Amino acid sequence: MPLHIFETRYRQLIHDLGSLPADQQRFGVIAIRQGREVGTDHLNALYDIGCIADVRAIQPYADGRFDIVTMGTERFILRDIFDEKSYFTADVEFLPDELGANPDAMSIRVRQHFERYREIVQMEDGQDVLSPDPTSLSWEVAAGMLLDLDERQRILASEDTTSRLILERQLLHRELGLLAHIPSLPAFDPRQLPISSN
Repeated sequence: MPLHIFETRYRQLIHDLGSLPADQQRFGVIAIRQGREVGTDHLNALYDIGCIADVRAIQPYADGRFDIVTMGTERFILRDIFDEKSYFTADVEFLPDELGANPDAMSIRVRQHFERYREIVQMEDGQDVLSPDPTSLSWEVAAGMLLDLDERQRILASEDTTSRLILERQLLHRELGLLAHIPSLPAFDPRQLPISSN
C-alpha cells in the first residue's frame, strides 16, 4: 500500500519510525467506521480489527512530506487507544492466522471464481499466477476484489483461512452474477487509482 504522508502527526510518526531498526519500522492501520477522522469517541469510532503495516520504503521530500510503501502483515484486535502523542498509539492483541478445516478444497473453488472475475473486469494486476498457498491466495483475492469497506473488514476479521475463502467465494459468486448482466466493462487497472493519502 503506497501512502503519501503530509499531515504533521504522521510526519512525526515516520520520523519516529525512521529512528528504529528496519525490522521494527511498522505501525497499525485500522479503519474508521464512519467519517474521515477519529475524534473523542476513539474506540467506538474504529473497527475492532486492523492490520500491521511494515514499512518497506521511505521517500522523504524537502518540505517534510514522505511517500512510503508498506506491506500488510499481522492482524490485530484493538484493546485500547491512547492520545499521548501527536498520533494515536494503541494496546493490541495479535491474532493468529490459522488454516481452518479443508482450505485446499476451498482454495480451488475460489481460484476458479477469481480467475473468471479478473478476466471479466480485465484486471491487469501484474501478477499472472496466483499463489498455490491457500492463506496467501486468500489475501491476494482480498486485495484484488473491488469491495466496499464493510466487506473488506469482514474478510480481515475472518477467523481463519478457510473462513476467509468461504466468504470470498460468496462475494465472488455475487459479483460474477452481477457482472453477467452487464454487457461490457471498460478495462480497469486498480494500480491506476490515486495513492492513498492520510
